[in-house]
Amino acid sequence: MKYKLLIIALFALYTSYAQIVIPPLDELNIPSSPAFVLLDESPANIEKPTTPKAVAISLINAWEGSGAIEFTPYWLFDHPDFTFQDFIQNEKPFWQTFAISAATSKSSDTTNISVGFRVQIFKQFRDPPMLDSLAVLIANEMAVMNPEDINMDEVNRLVKLLAEEREKIKWNVELAGAYSGQSSENSGLAGNKLGAWLNIRYTPKDFPVDFVALGRYSRQFGNQVPNESSFVDAGGSISKQGKDFDLQLEYVYRWDTTLKTNYDRLALIANYQIIPGIVAVASVGKNFDDVNNVFTAFGVKFGLSGRKAQ
Repeated sequence: MKYKLLIIALFALYTSYAQIVIPPLDELNIPSSPAFVLLDESPANIEKPTTPKAVAISLINAWEGSGAIEFTPYWLFDHPDFTFQDFIQNEKPFWQTFAISAATSKSSDTTNISVGFRVQIFKQFRDPPMLDSLAVLIANEMAVMNPEDINMDEVNRLVKLLAEEREKIKWNVELAGAYSGQSSENSGLAGNKLGAWLNIRYTPKDFPVDFVALGRYSRQFGNQVPNESSFVDAGGSISKQGKDFDLQLEYVYRWDTTLKTNYDRLALIANYQIIPGIVAVASVGKNFDDVNNVFTAFGVKFGLSGRKAQ
């Protein structure tokens, strides 16, 4: 145990230096809320309304002050005919997953506004019959005349298995986009940034490796940004997960359409859980920069809660 604590202390000491040079390690993941990315904001409070009236109130609150909102229009209304079997069999859940995000931030003389979307355009579970059978078992366990006869331990076990199986998606294709603008006392609202992301993830059923392909476009423009620029990225990754570790090798090719030049990034990232809640992180590779672009870094991530949100 004392050796693990020594390792943690050394990692924590080195992290204070490593954080300066570690590039973002999520190049191959599209943002969950694209609007917040373009706004360069991490809102402390994101309103997620579930009714049309709540959406209207949230939009007013966001407009009157700095705020953020995220909602899926399809689920603002009841859909009693939409069954779990529909959820499993629907391989093109466009409307069910189309999420809108918006954010505003205000300073003394400027207002920044950003809107974005994210949608799942294709998905296929690795084992649909397993999901269907688990749902039937849960329904059968609950379908008793006397509620006191329900075996809740068995129900909870099946619900846990169902949640685990729902995360096992063989194909997942997602599209996202965002647009932001800025206004001031001396000028009206004008656009300054836009971005678009496409993710394709493939996880074979009998092969424990995850494959990801990414396409991305980003642009800064207008009089409100220091330098106009635009980039086109294409990349991919291979990852392997275990009980206490995961490894990821990722590559990103970047074409600078403004300067007519290209860069690339290659990184190997490893995470190892030392003890529950404490994960050691190591990365090595080459970044986009022309100078000092080779990096080697170590660090520690601390988790303050062991509960996973469902």
